[in-house]
Amino acid sequence: MKKESINYVEQCTCNFSTLFSGMTLKDVNQFNTDSIMLNYPQNEENNNTNKVENNQYSLDAYYKQDNNGDTQLHVAIIRKYFQSAFNLIRMAPNPSVLDILNDDCEAPLHVAVSMHQPRTARRLVIAGANLNVENSNGDTPLHLACSNGDIYCAKALTYPVATNEVIWLGRENSLPIAKQNLEQINNDGLTCLHLTIKRGNLKLTHYLLERGANIDTQELRNGRTALHLAIEMKKFDIARLLVREFKPDLTKRTYCQFSPYQMAYIVDKKFAEELHIEHGVPRELPPESNDVSSSEDESANEDSGEEDEAEDEEDGIFLRSLMSVKPLNEKTLVNNEKSTMKE
Repeated sequence: MKKESINYVEQCTCNFSTLFSGMTLKDVNQFNTDSIMLNYPQNEENNNTNKVENNQYSLDAYYKQDNNGDTQLHVAIIRKYFQSAFNLIRMAPNPSVLDILNDDCEAPLHVAVSMHQPRTARRLVIAGANLNVENSNGDTPLHLACSNGDIYCAKALTYPVATNEVIWLGRENSLPIAKQNLEQINNDGLTCLHLTIKRGNLKLTHYLLERGANIDTQELRNGRTALHLAIEMKKFDIARLLVREFKPDLTKRTYCQFSPYQMAYIVDKKFAEELHIEHGVPRELPPESNDVSSSEDESANEDSGEEDEAEDEEDGIFLRSLMSVKPLNEKTLVNNEKSTMKE
């Protein structure tokens, strides 16, 4: 959120923070969806001396966007006005207002996860916010939680909503119908499971697989599965978890025809032997036919800028490993061609 939005917050926060501070679950029953108006009765539970009687406030203002595209729900989450955020969520006239994107292409659910607020995220889920809404990078809120290694937000986004949770909304017979798509890919071709493994989070990996994430889904850049990624990133604790408890396809190959064993043979021969002895994976050397094409691809990307270099560094083991298996360079090929012509 930009500085202009902060100024906007300072002007309006006092308003809605005071307005919602005395609300109780009984207030929801006064909600009139036809006129989009709300009547706030006296807060009987807390015996608040500041009585608020027969006042009507339009809800429209609280879901309008400022110059940065932020609604007051965005603002409340960013500024950590939790009670105000909870009440704005609970009183939303329609779940669609919970999915409004600001100028950074972030819905309130993205903001809540980025700010590590699992309770706020859970209330948004209960109220029917879109779990699969994407930001500018194609990341869903769960993608962000997995990138951050935040298992609490991940659980808040993926646990089925129980009936007793919906009572908080005052709509006992209305359960959210949206489901979390664990196989959704972002603009980098990665699922939430792929991001979790790249992060190296063992507990979150286990949790996602228990929730039904597909262990054999291939990322779109190189065709690596969760096991390929775990081996490449040298996260052998995760690789052992995958192999021993969730039984991945040990014959699955990347786009360059590398099996998990061949990847392990390049990265760590001890782990490759462990795959062979404990799980019966046949020994096989990495394919040599990919050496030249891989080295050409890597050299072509050398001048692509700092951002591409950072991406190559992330996936560096995979790219460099292809060159490490009996590499053939252009000089060798030229010398061989000259010697053939002489003969």
